[in-house]
Amino acid sequence: MASQTRIEIKGLKELDARLRELPVAIGRRVLSGALRSAALRIQKEAIARAPVSSADVHKKGAKLRDSIRTATVAEATASATVVIHTGRAYWARFIEFGTKNRRLKTKTIMSDGKRFYGVEVGAITAKPFMRPAYDSKVREAIERFGVALGVSLDRAVKRLNSGGRAK
Repeated sequence: MASQTRIEIKGLKELDARLRELPVAIGRRVLSGALRSAALRIQKEAIARAPVSSADVHKKGAKLRDSIRTATVAEATASATVVIHTGRAYWARFIEFGTKNRRLKTKTIMSDGKRFYGVEVGAITAKPFMRPAYDSKVREAIERFGVALGVSLDRAVKRLNSGGRAK
């Protein structure tokens, strides 16, 4: 199961007022752009920390580092969500968390959560790369989010006030 961290910014009346000046689609675009800019900091760190070995290459030739992506999740409201994920590299969870179930002393059955491969995976020592990347870059990402949001918000409001199209 993927680990998720949710950060909510509350009590920013000024930000809320500025976002309300924008149409929903533009507000979502402004938010998602700023979130994406912040998430790229964590993504780059995760790529740098991802282990590289011959065991890291899946039979289809995909490498773990190449699979780390940032994606924007569409929402019906003016909110936005950005996810950093490993895509089809389902084996990334084995590298991040390891495979040995210490409580049950059993091996892990390989599955990507949807398909069952029927293969037992021996004990793999955890080599975390996503969580340490998040931990080391979260402050920088939040600062980047604030800067990017301010710039995007000002640009969008100016374009709307001048009668131009907000991009």
